[in-house]
Amino acid sequence: MKHRKREGKGMEFLGIVIVIGFIFIIAYLRAIHISLQRLLETKGTDRDLH
Repeated sequence: MKHRKREGKGMEFLGIVIVIGFIFIIAYLRAIHISLQRLLETKGTDRDLH
């Protein structure tokens, strides 16, 4: 019984780690996207307007 409980806790911990990691990846990708948009805006505003 104790061994099964430990495995259950391990799975819950893994799930939390995966969720947190997923959120961090999304946040990181968003930051990159925003930085790329800013670079494009600073390089050529005429291209964005058209």
